[in-house]
Amino acid sequence: MLLSGQGWFIIKRKNYRQSSQRIMIKNLLHQILRHRHFWRTENFNELNELYIAMLVRGLSLSMMGLFVPIFLLSIGYSLTAILMILCAYFITRVFSDIGAAFLVARFGPKHVMVLGQVLFALSSLLFLTLEQMQWPLIMLGAVWGASQSCFFLSFDTDFSKIKHQMHSGKELSYLDIMGKLGAIVGPILGGIVSIILGPQYIFAISTVLMVFGLLPLFKTAEPTRTRQKLDYRGFAKKDISKSLTAITATHLENTLSIVMWPLFLALFVLPGDSVFIKVGILSSFSILMAILAARYVGRLVDERQGRRVLHMSTVINAIMHLVKPFVSSYGVAFGVGAVNEAVTVGYRLPFFKGYYDQTDEYPGHRIVYISITESYSSFVKAAVYGFLVLISTVVNPRVTLTVAFMIAAVASLLIMTEKFKTLNPKDI
Repeated sequence: MLLSGQGWFIIKRKNYRQSSQRIMIKNLLHQILRHRHFWRTENFNELNELYIAMLVRGLSLSMMGLFVPIFLLSIGYSLTAILMILCAYFITRVFSDIGAAFLVARFGPKHVMVLGQVLFALSSLLFLTLEQMQWPLIMLGAVWGASQSCFFLSFDTDFSKIKHQMHSGKELSYLDIMGKLGAIVGPILGGIVSIILGPQYIFAISTVLMVFGLLPLFKTAEPTRTRQKLDYRGFAKKDISKSLTAITATHLENTLSIVMWPLFLALFVLPGDSVFIKVGILSSFSILMAILAARYVGRLVDERQGRRVLHMSTVINAIMHLVKPFVSSYGVAFGVGAVNEAVTVGYRLPFFKGYYDQTDEYPGHRIVYISITESYSSFVKAAVYGFLVLISTVVNPRVTLTVAFMIAAVASLLIMTEKFKTLNPKDI
């Protein structure tokens, strides 16, 4: 039976009302889920780009960062010379961290990452030809340091801008997992390359991988406004001292752990031609343990248990640093490395959640805040490595590395001085 015009109008209005109700319910559910299950309701284009970049960067840097000190030892450089390169690296970063901040403000973090890659490729080329050309050690450290300033200033600015505060612990854990997935393969690949082609070719392959890792970053626009003017004078009135000691201690502990542990293994536990592949396997196994811990720790951080996890992890981490000078076998090194990596995740994920959330407290000064903390940390690290250079000229390498591990243990405990608001426990 055909309906009259009035009947059609009633049905149409009823359908419209039902459709409107469905849209309202859908929007309401979307708003609820958006806060509780951010991943199910948002398009993660920018975060996905960072995940891919960290995967390939982890693969690349785990090859170069892990093997630089061992490579230098293998071609005849002394521990003092290696420490001098690292001292030059951080002296450069005291200034290049600020310089990179101006570039990020002007061109955006993604473009500055490209500049960092160019400098990283140049530093890899210098290491690749070091044995033949005998480049000045200060130049090696300076170019390498400038490349890392461009990356870290850009990455910290990018992630702190696009993160979601309620779930940044999970986001950080995924970033960490992606970086470590690459870092599992990198050390083994580097060890194989060193055997087949020679250790210097690790740097060539590392550079190629790093370039490919940056390509996904340009699928979306810059996350920050470009052509900004940085206001250091206006920012000088703000108090950033509350967590500055902890931020500096975190950076110091990290670099001492990354550099000194492979050096100790190469000198006193795994000497010989097979050191590259053995250190690579050990590192990959340790990183696998860290991956297993990362997701669990990320969930605890988002549940406001981050400070408890951080304190427990830093204490265990300090103990591991004090144990390292007594390691004498490959098997014990496996155990120490695995525990060390797992507890490093335990303190770094909650710490950097608090750090990245704190950048939101300085609207309009995000880049200034990040560059000041990075530059100050670089100054302290340069001073520590300068001290180790002096120590290495009067005592043997084992004592020098033992002193470095003791400094790392103290730095690990100082991480507990942080006062990040988002790590405060949930109110009951």
